[in-house]
Amino acid sequence: MELLTAPTKTDQVTSAMRGSIKKGVYPSGSRLRSVRDLAGEFGVSPRIVSSALETLEFERLVRREQGRGVFVEALAAAGGIEVYMLLWGLKGRSNNYIDEVGKLASPKLLPEDFGFLTRTVFADEATSLDMELAKIDQMANVKCVLANLEHFAASDVAKFQRLHCPAIFIGDSEHGPLDSLEFNRIILSPQGGAEAVELLARQGHRKISLLVGDRRAYYYHGKFARTVEAACAQAGLGLETLELPKEIPDWSFEKMRQYFRSLLENHPANFATPLVVYGVELEALDDLGALWREAAPDLPAIIPQVDSAYLDGFYRRVHQMIREVVAAPGKVQNVDFVAPVVLNDLRLGGKYRCEAGETTAIN
Repeated sequence: MELLTAPTKTDQVTSAMRGSIKKGVYPSGSRLRSVRDLAGEFGVSPRIVSSALETLEFERLVRREQGRGVFVEALAAAGGIEVYMLLWGLKGRSNNYIDEVGKLASPKLLPEDFGFLTRTVFADEATSLDMELAKIDQMANVKCVLANLEHFAASDVAKFQRLHCPAIFIGDSEHGPLDSLEFNRIILSPQGGAEAVELLARQGHRKISLLVGDRRAYYYHGKFARTVEAACAQAGLGLETLELPKEIPDWSFEKMRQYFRSLLENHPANFATPLVVYGVELEALDDLGALWREAAPDLPAIIPQVDSAYLDGFYRRVHQMIREVVAAPGKVQNVDFVAPVVLNDLRLGGKYRCEAGETTAIN
């Protein structure tokens, strides 16, 4: 087999093998010839073939089995939907956002004809978006790109739109609404803010404090805060917003407890009103509740949480959206997924479910 002029021999071998896999020359599930035999076929060194196979393995076109060889992945040849999930600019390596979004690729929920490649780029990594997108554009098997929107400006979104496949963004951007562009987006709306304000207003409170995470680093914190601000303005309630340190999502639960203990002890004046907290893990509720009851036994503290029973519905809606966008890439979709919320009252341990505009106590 003769190779034509191209940037590198490795690129040429990779491209040729990729094309053969997609055309069925190498059938689904078949074992490829040995690296030495393939090197002889292409007229290159075994090292170049090994490098090409590493790229194809990353693209999920082939898989290596120890002691058996390299096999063509069934999904690649069957025309399934390969999704490239790019998590960009995350602030910390211990991040519940990664865990939650990663559930999109969970075997329990993933459709049989879907495959996921996941690439996480942290804020402190020296890489460029242009380089990442150029790499994706070389992956002919990728049918859709899924990315978190929070750190992308309109100019970045426009770069995604020039890829060979459609892109879907999760969440909103710290750069604003990006109204100048039409693009595919899905948001798991942070509900519970307005319902928490309404509940506290019904109880006769006229002012509340909001304790929320970094509003720019985590899009759902910012949107929740804006929802609370609007609800307070509509209900005529006073509001004081206290922002948590940017690093708190990366803290251990013990460090988070120590921080709250210090906050309650050293700033009692800030907690003379009912409290609404957003961005705290469920595992920390019992400990935070004990601290709050000790510091402010007569005041409610509300922590809204998305009802976990409905999260699978959000992931399945993302899968459905991917399928629809791949089938009709010219049709732009903007989905605001609303899930029921549970309001946890740290003072009494009470819970309220908010769904379809109704707030009901849970026994």
